[in-house]
Amino acid sequence: MRLWARTVCGLASICLLVVPAVRAQERAAAKPFDLIEWNGGKFLYGVDYYPEAWDESQWEKDATMMQEAGINFVRLAEFAWVKMEPREGHFNFDWLDRALKVLNAHGIKAVLGTPTASPPAWLYEKYPDIAAMDANGNRYRYGSRRNYCLHNPAFIAATRRIVTAMAEHYKDHPGVIGWQIDNELGDPKCFDPASRAAFQKWCQRKYQALDALNQAWGTIFWGHTYQAWSEIPLPWNTLFNAHNPSLALDFDRFQSDSTHEYLDIQTAILREMAPRQAITHNEMGMYSGVDYYDLNRSLDFVAWDNYPMFEKDYAQYAGPGLAHDLMRGSKDNQNYIMMEQEGGLPGWSVFWGRQAPPELYRVWAYQSVAHGADGVCYFRWRTSRYGTEQYWQGILDQDSYRNSRFQVVARTGKELGQLTELLHGSKVVSPVAVLVSPDSRWAFEIQPLVEDFHYDRQLHDFYDAFRRAGISVDVAFPQSDISAYRVVAAPALFVTDQTLADKLGAFVTNGGTLILTFRSGVKDEHNVVTNRTLP
Repeated sequence: MRLWARTVCGLASICLLVVPAVRAQERAAAKPFDLIEWNGGKFLYGVDYYPEAWDESQWEKDATMMQEAGINFVRLAEFAWVKMEPREGHFNFDWLDRALKVLNAHGIKAVLGTPTASPPAWLYEKYPDIAAMDANGNRYRYGSRRNYCLHNPAFIAATRRIVTAMAEHYKDHPGVIGWQIDNELGDPKCFDPASRAAFQKWCQRKYQALDALNQAWGTIFWGHTYQAWSEIPLPWNTLFNAHNPSLALDFDRFQSDSTHEYLDIQTAILREMAPRQAITHNEMGMYSGVDYYDLNRSLDFVAWDNYPMFEKDYAQYAGPGLAHDLMRGSKDNQNYIMMEQEGGLPGWSVFWGRQAPPELYRVWAYQSVAHGADGVCYFRWRTSRYGTEQYWQGILDQDSYRNSRFQVVARTGKELGQLTELLHGSKVVSPVAVLVSPDSRWAFEIQPLVEDFHYDRQLHDFYDAFRRAGISVDVAFPQSDISAYRVVAAPALFVTDQTLADKLGAFVTNGGTLILTFRSGVKDEHNVVTNRTLP
């Protein structure tokens, strides 16, 4: 395997520090490589493309330049709901058909995004309650994206309608190789009556009896015992922002479960109508709002969005390696795809990243591959002329000049095309794992305890130390099989249930080395402090 790493480094002129993972030639269930087979045996190398935002006369020029840069797939349509359904129940896919025809003629296939992240204005106008409500009881206004409520019946019905129409139209299209559900699922949490009723039903399913819930949450404190399911509140606008931490943790679990249920609404339609096309979702690395291990049970493979120069704490850490391995670990170490790889300066209207030397885009692509990526897709092909992302650079600027970023992307595309056979069927193999606990993460967000304490920083401290020692590291979740590792580090394992405690105990009994830190085992699965003496 060292020979493999040296071969890649020699080809790319990148040192082993950038390519730290070990990819073994073992045949694995590597779903992204199934897409490679469908893509004519080419390494998946792509861009996020928005033909609807450009004059149709530009499409042929774009496709020609993409082919020149080695691009062989694009992600399309994830923000084009109003273009595909301009009026309720009236669909128009002609423009997308024409765009696909142009792209396909240049050997470029497509992953289609379901467009539910950006509902059209007419939908909000007709059904204003689809907008999420914040913890102060205010509905979000129209004008951003992903500001919908996951429990609004009108929005769910609209979701089913647009996804069904897309699936029916493109289920047999030879140029469509897969689907991306929505875009970066997670926030916002919704605090409206529909969400409260849904949370109360979630609690009833989980605890069955109110006595069990009251016991688990310790509602005797402050006399907050509930005598009817309808009395259960949300962790919303209370005096001193004081919430029962057990209720708050269950609300975080409920939000994650609700996100998963919404994803499943779409995957069920696509699996029934377009069973030959793969399904994924573009996730967000270290984002904590969703339990990705749970979410990814519904997907064929993981995809995620990597913006190293957009991370506020980038300088504190050794780069995005932990996020790569967390994403891979969230699907039991199955290989994944970069659905949005930084391709230019990140910048919105109110917050900005930092400019990177163009060669870094090449380095990050190889880093992704070394950590298990079977495809790299840059965001975006061309910088937008409009809206919030006018200063979020793509590979090209608005003038389409073949700039230095384009030259680097084209060079990298040629190199990665030569590595397909070498990478095919390989996977990352590591002797060490760092355990990520979504419950502990949420519990620390509810009660940080110490000023400037960050759970993710604890993860990075251990992960980065192993990496600096030249040791390949996986990321495990509480549900993961950890038996094959020599060492498992579980920093700040604040919330622990008996199942996880037994698994960790068995790991040590069988010869493994377990590393724990302060604040480990302090609380049970209900976010209640244990009455046992701590180590």
